Amino acid sequence: MAKVFVHGGQCEKETIITARKSSPTECGLEFESTCEHIQELAEELKSVNAGSEMTLPLRALKSTARHPGTAAATRVSSRQQRSRQ
Repeated sequence: MAKVFVHGGQCEKETIITARKSSPTECGLEFESTCEHIQELAEELKSVNAGSEMTLPLRALKSTARHPGTAAATRVSSRQQRSRQ
């Protein structure tokens, strides 16, 4: 199990994200937050399959990101930020 405490920059609301390994490549996610945007994300993002995320080309994720608040768009955004660093 891994637990992350996040202090939001602009909204200054705190979030606790807990990840628990549920299979060799998948982690279940739990979010505790007072931020309504994170609560919306938590409804969609219940787990992450690291195996499939690591093997998908970036272009495939971009085509699924139709709305900025969706989990797929969030993954695209974080990958784009990492590639710029």
